[in-house]
Amino acid sequence: MRYFRDNIIGYSDHMWWTYSCASTDTCYVTWTPVIPQNDTYEVFAYIPSVNANASARYEIHHSGGTAIINIDQSNFSDEWVSIGSYYFTTNGGYVYLGDATGTPGQRIAFDAMKWSANSIGTAEKPDHSQPRLCRLLSNIVKNSLMINITDHAHGQITVSIYDITGKCIYQNDHRIQDNRNVVIDVSNLTNSIYFMIVANQDFKYSEKFIVIRNN
Repeated sequence: MRYFRDNIIGYSDHMWWTYSCASTDTCYVTWTPVIPQNDTYEVFAYIPSVNANASARYEIHHSGGTAIINIDQSNFSDEWVSIGSYYFTTNGGYVYLGDATGTPGQRIAFDAMKWSANSIGTAEKPDHSQPRLCRLLSNIVKNSLMINITDHAHGQITVSIYDITGKCIYQNDHRIQDNRNVVIDVSNLTNSIYFMIVANQDFKYSEKFIVIRNN
């Protein structure tokens, strides 16, 4: 850690920085929050206005596993940047950032981090302004996503699943059966938070679910 420098700038007028290296962390920082209750939290990193032009590789260790988010710090200046929403419990969880970025000689900043409960935006919350097309039998799943289709939907629906980066990882059309249930195999998904969108020609409905599987 002897390579760390600091500046009287950034969040609360102080930040650390160092030069990035190619492949092995020389310096690193961990942020460990005190979680008041089990919940989904959006995690934010504060990017200062100076000494921050590297592609930072944030590792978010949450209850569902580890997510890796790359943030080009040069795109931001004195602002909070979201690095995703994850489920944390009171038993632990933290964010790790090292100085290995693949490109040596850039400046990588280590500033404040914050956890914000239930602030992950309307994209993952049910849209009650439209008729509810479905409901999940459980928002915490292991191998199968069980969707119950309401009477507002008829004929055929399209189910899409997105990961926390916004990438569509599943999309398929399903014809509504007599029991109005749709079962989707998610056994190939890793432990994390996902977003489901169910749509027909008239309406669209979104919901969040969490895959938690003991390995």
